[in-house]
Amino acid sequence: MKHKNSGAPELEKELSRQSDFKSGLKGIKVIKVEKYTDTESMYYPIVKDKCAGWSLTTDDIVSILMNSSPISLREWHTDYSNFPCYYKGILSLNGRKADFTINAGAFSTIILSDTVISLGYKGKNYMKYFLDGRASPSEYNE
Repeated sequence: MKHKNSGAPELEKELSRQSDFKSGLKGIKVIKVEKYTDTESMYYPIVKDKCAGWSLTTDDIVSILMNSSPISLREWHTDYSNFPCYYKGILSLNGRKADFTINAGAFSTIILSDTVISLGYKGKNYMKYFLDGRASPSEYNE
């Protein structure tokens, strides 16, 4: 069962955090990227063909990261599917090198030397980039 958080003070904090985060991504450049598929995953046989057909360009990667929002571990766990296919690479973020991953389930991470930022893509056009998107509010009660 998926649950929805409705705390008003937390929402204000989240909106402020997202605004700060987005302004910090203006200087993002992809340095290196590779696609990976975990063929040992128990889900691989189910999504093998979907993973094989999933592809992103470097422009897609920049757009995804620029249009994603920080998410909590709880939100990642309850709202996003974890696919065995993902992109992994190195980017420059305002002159600082960082590692990143983008999963076909519409979530990403940016790893700076001392910080891990978890991101979720919440755009309605998620199928342009991903195999699945964030769970919709109607799915919380299923």
